[in-house]
Formats: sequence, C-alpha cells, structure tokens
Amino acid sequence: MASRAKENRYEVPAVQRAIEILRYLANRQDASLTDIHTELGLPKSTVYGILLTLEAEGFIRRNPIDGRFQLGLTLFELGSCAVARIDFRKEALPFMEELMTKTRETCNLGVIDGNEAIYLEKVECPRPVKLSSWPGKRIPLHCTALGKVLLAGQPDSRVSAIIEKTNFEQYTPNSITTPERLWAEIAEVRRQGYAVDNEEHEPEIRCVAAPVRDHRGEVVAAISIAGPTSRVGLTDIPKLVTLLKETCAKLSARLGYRSDIAALWE
Repeated sequence: MASRAKENRYEVPAVQRAIEILRYLANRQDASLTDIHTELGLPKSTVYGILLTLEAEGFIRRNPIDGRFQLGLTLFELGSCAVARIDFRKEALPFMEELMTKTRETCNLGVIDGNEAIYLEKVECPRPVKLSSWPGKRIPLHCTALGKVLLAGQPDSRVSAIIEKTNFEQYTPNSITTPERLWAEIAEVRRQGYAVDNEEHEPEIRCVAAPVRDHRGEVVAAISIAGPTSRVGLTDIPKLVTLLKETCAKLSARLGYRSDIAALWE
C-alpha cells in the first residue's frame, strides 16, 4: 500500500482523466459530451476541455453533423509505431528462459509460415537427451503440438486451405493421417486452449503447446515444452500446461493483448 501511495504522488489527474476518456471511447463507436461526463462522473467543463485538447492533437475526432466524438487516427499511428518496434524474439526469450527453469525441459517459440510452422527461438534444457530443433527449422502443422495450436488459431477458411495441401505424412504410428481427425483435434485445441503431441512427430518425444496473442487478440505464435516421454509423462501434462499458459499470458500481455479483447478462440 505504501508503494502504491508513493506512485500516486506522481500521477497527473488531467492525464488520468484523458486516458479514462480515451478508454471509454475505445469501447464505443462514438459518444456525446453528455454521455462522457455523465457515465464517467467527471465535471462537464473538465471533460469539454480535455476533449478539445485531444481533438486538436488528433487523438479524437468529432462528427460535424451530430457533434459526437470518436477515436482519431493519431492513436492508430502511435499504436502502429509501437507494434513495429516490438522485437518478438527478444520479448519472448526471458519468458521462455523462466519457463525452461521451472519445467527443466526444452522450450520452443514458433509461428505459422505458409503450410508449415517455423521455430523462431529455442531455450535448451541442461538435462540429457537433446531435441533436434533449432531456430529456422520447419515442422509440420498436423502432427506437432506447436503446429496444431497455430493451425487452431487460424480462421476455418484458412484451415481448410491448409488441410487441402497437407499430405498427412505419417512420421510415427501416432501421427494424424486424415483431415477428419485433424479437424477434431483442432476443435479440441480450441476448447481446451492447448495442444499435445503424444509421440506424433518423433518417437519417444512428447510436447505441449499454447498460443501467444497480439494486441488484436489474434494468435501470432505458440510456445511449446518438449521432452522425452521418460521425463514428460501423461500425468505431468496438467502441471506443464498450467506453467505454459501462464508464460503465454505474460508474453501476450507484453505484446498488448488484453483479456477483454474478443479473440478468435479462447
């Protein structure tokens, strides 16, 4: 409480109110001066002055016909600059290192690229039995945990197009080999929020993966935990999934994702 009180001494009320107004408008198509001051409980004169300032700087704009306010393009410009400056791998690495320390298993970061997934980053665990993955390696979507999460994050039309071009190569006896089974797996991934590779791509290797979302709520990447079946048993999956989802949530928040943003699947 003391630290919070100390922080409050540096907060500027006018700036706080401006932010409050911008967030209010972000959740509505438009609003009148009366709407804003009534619903936010702020003095009308204060709201009017803030609105004029924000309008002059392009943060909001006013409809010339009815005088209602809505967000302006300056916010889009600044947001685009912020997104463009994000080094995705750099942002993910400390979270992946923390996850590897907690699980003591190898962690991978990957994205979808065409009809495959590609690893962007890897944090190797120090334990015996190394996995054959590296940044830049391409992997199939239909039989890997990371690939299935990325596939589940696409619109159904894109999934259909990818499935049509998938040859469903059988890497192990557990590999998914039909479109019907893959669609069923995608539905399960969307329902539970994670995917499992139960020796589907490599024998004696088990993986779990979960999605990473951006500021729009879209699945832009996935993080996986992978290890030999001798260390990653089926009974270990719930604990690993909990740690994995926590990590993905932290990275997603770092990328601007908010839980109140409507996402393609949860």
